[in-house]
Amino acid sequence: MKIALVAPSDHSCGGVAEQLASRASVDVLTTCRRDDGSLRDFFSPGREQVESFCRHRFRSDYATVPALAGRLAAVVFEGEAEPALEARWMQERGPYSSALLDHLAAEATGYDVFVFFGLETATTAFGLACVGAPSVVVPQLRDLEILQSRLLRAAISGAAGFVFGSEEESRAVRQHCGADIPHATGEELSGASLLEVIERVTGVTS
Repeated sequence: MKIALVAPSDHSCGGVAEQLASRASVDVLTTCRRDDGSLRDFFSPGREQVESFCRHRFRSDYATVPALAGRLAAVVFEGEAEPALEARWMQERGPYSSALLDHLAAEATGYDVFVFFGLETATTAFGLACVGAPSVVVPQLRDLEILQSRLLRAAISGAAGFVFGSEEESRAVRQHCGADIPHATGEELSGASLLEVIERVTGVTS
């Protein structure tokens, strides 16, 4: 089985890449951002072998500007914002990498499954629409009210499975996906729980 873990930074994967790599071929596709919540790129783009998996970093299009993202959010959640404006808000939340999105589209059939980390990031919100293989989402939501976003609800509809961090998150997300799709819930993300959902979604065993 070949798995792509798509994340805004390495930290979002929660260390599961190595856990999965003992059972499958794993690529981590991420941006050049550091794991400390920095607003601009730090690492150089490129592909490298990291112990048992391969990591491919992609450059972000621009730095995140929290003040601008906040102003756009106020418009988006105060009323019926145009889809283009809502998309601009999500881009500003970041990290937004057109290079990563282009890679996802080009490699859409090269993986058995894509796993996206961080639903409320631009990486996931736009990345889900680029892939053709089944996708599993690890939402990692910090603010459940953000699910009012039509853009994020549309992203949810493209997922084939979920791995949740709490029952509250599970209830909040699943009420918008409209189906009892494969999922797992646990306080700590693990390779075992993720692989369980992946196998149910793809029908491929490791």
